[in-house]
Amino acid sequence: MTAITMLRSFDELETIKDDWDRLQRLESRYFPDFCGLANHLSAGATQFRVFSVKTDNVVTCLACFTQEPSRKSFTVGERRLFSLPVREARLFGSGVLGAFDAALFAKFVEIARRDFSFHLMTFGEVSIDHELHRAIEELRGQFLVTRPARKDAVRWLIKLPPTFDEYLLSLSSKSRQNLKREIRKFETEFKQELRLVTRPDQVDEFLRDGEFVSRLTYQWNVGQRLSNDEPTRRRYIARAKRGQLRAHMLYVDGRPCAFSRGELVGSVFQYETPGYDPQHAKASPGTVLLAWVIKDLIENTDCETFDFGSGGDEVGYKSRFGNVSIPSRELQLSNRFNPYALFIILLQESLTVLKNITSRIVGEGQLRLRLRKAFRKYGARS
Repeated sequence: MTAITMLRSFDELETIKDDWDRLQRLESRYFPDFCGLANHLSAGATQFRVFSVKTDNVVTCLACFTQEPSRKSFTVGERRLFSLPVREARLFGSGVLGAFDAALFAKFVEIARRDFSFHLMTFGEVSIDHELHRAIEELRGQFLVTRPARKDAVRWLIKLPPTFDEYLLSLSSKSRQNLKREIRKFETEFKQELRLVTRPDQVDEFLRDGEFVSRLTYQWNVGQRLSNDEPTRRRYIARAKRGQLRAHMLYVDGRPCAFSRGELVGSVFQYETPGYDPQHAKASPGTVLLAWVIKDLIENTDCETFDFGSGGDEVGYKSRFGNVSIPSRELQLSNRFNPYALFIILLQESLTVLKNITSRIVGEGQLRLRLRKAFRKYGARS
């Protein structure tokens, strides 16, 4: 016998804590644990609906949908052109915990539509081979199902072996040789210091030096920032107290040069946007630091999976370091009977058509690389 319960208040959340973490541990990629869920829901003015499904009195499925104030951004080459306000519902974690089918998922979405009255419902990147992707596609009769991104993506993971040498052997011969050469070159040319950040008392220094580096990167201007502000400080200290913060700061000649940051939940490490000082770009500090992060996880933690997160492709650094690839696609639903929602989708699809035409004209050669660099506005050095 199957029963669905819906939770909508913080007082009710504690009833699913153990079941959430039990099902979360079965995930092969990063998925927030219960503390991550509770912290996210308490961080802002967020409405939520958590669906708990019991089969024979055992919780077999959990899913959380949220709605918060949002704006739909329209971008070209990582530059934001403009944004419009939108009522956006989101599937927390871009996934559903436990076992479900398309009919059950449709029930979740229908209740969320009734309660949230959204313009858009976004899911983030979903594995093309996953049941969730099939369940969303089956909603086409009730909603417009569209792809906000121009291209499909690849989610890259690293299944970590027992030793770093074994990991290096899992790479292609060319990648392995290039990586070893870059590390030797960096260690020879620079006086460097690597600091591991895991404790609450280390957070202030990490954020201070991390923002200094982040402001120099092009990511700072497209919203992927490491900010030395109070909300970030609270979030990182909370992670450290849970034993989940694992960040690194690389210093060159006593000055911060590159940082990495992430969250180790159980046996899965979620890698977040890193940054490095572009004046050292030719020395590949980001690549060297990433190799050291992987080595640290293998030798000093029980981590089994390194998750690069969303936004991967077949040519970037994630494909160079990753050894497991998951073809993925961003999907979203929109209300086909709401004029404003249709207007948003029309703008999105029109911009996608223009991007595709431009991409075919530009091609894949040096012109594309030069245009990409031109669009990337790096921070100013103070």
